[in-house]
Amino acid sequence: MRTTLTLDDDVYIALKHRAVDAGVSMSRYLEDAITAQLFPDATSHEEIKRRMQESTVSHQEVMMRLKAKGILR
Repeated sequence: MRTTLTLDDDVYIALKHRAVDAGVSMSRYLEDAITAQLFPDATSHEEIKRRMQESTVSHQEVMMRLKAKGILR
């Protein structure tokens, strides 16, 4: 999937340098960085793929569950 990002000039330059140092494209470097943030405890790409297939719960549902448990009021 393609997308457009607006980056601060200094962030763009730092990203470009990091990607070159890593020997990968800026897109690959950025995707890897985002993936690491989304799944910080994942130990492999296979685990990330599996977890991406898991069903999600909406914010509203989480809030309702926490209220039902008395954690939130």
